Amino acid sequence: MLRDLRATDASRVLEFLRTEFPEEEAILGTRPEAFEKIVRRIYRWDSRLLLGLLRLVGRPIYRFLVIEDAGRIVATTLLTFPEGAGYVSMVVVDPQHRRRGFAKRLLEEARRATARRGRPFVALDVLEANAPARALYEAIGFRTLRATGYYVREGPAPPADPPLPSIRAFRKDDAVPLAAIAQRNAPADVAKILPVRPPT
Repeated sequence: MLRDLRATDASRVLEFLRTEFPEEEAILGTRPEAFEKIVRRIYRWDSRLLLGLLRLVGRPIYRFLVIEDAGRIVATTLLTFPEGAGYVSMVVVDPQHRRRGFAKRLLEEARRATARRGRPFVALDVLEANAPARALYEAIGFRTLRATGYYVREGPAPPADPPLPSIRAFRKDDAVPLAAIAQRNAPADVAKILPVRPPT
């Protein structure tokens, strides 16, 4: 059964992230307390009311989908709606339930939900080393939009240089010029699908 995430599903989803995304976990890490805090916040009565109203008027912010089989969550994906596209943050299927079409089913629901929001594209990220996922995405029509690299430095930190006088902490009014830099540097096909807009 395909359905939306419930608050009681959070621990199972977090378990998925830890076990099924080991490369991402090694690079980015997981903060279970932050994830649980977000889930608690979106399931408060006031948040549920606001999110329900947005969904009712056809402007949902996200869909957190799960597939349940025999009372157990076996697959999940998170779909958000930035301007221009639906964005799939992850597709996770329990290893014992793979090759049963669950990932395709989640991605098809993501496509339909994105189309209902009036967005012509669905975008997602996948590590280059994840050949099975890349093969699935390509088989159902996804194409490479851009490559992103993660660089890791191991070993002791280099000696710290004295801070430059022009370096400072980010301020809210930096958002507009930084968005302009991102817009200028985005390839045309990326800007069409995942546009960067200055905050208003």
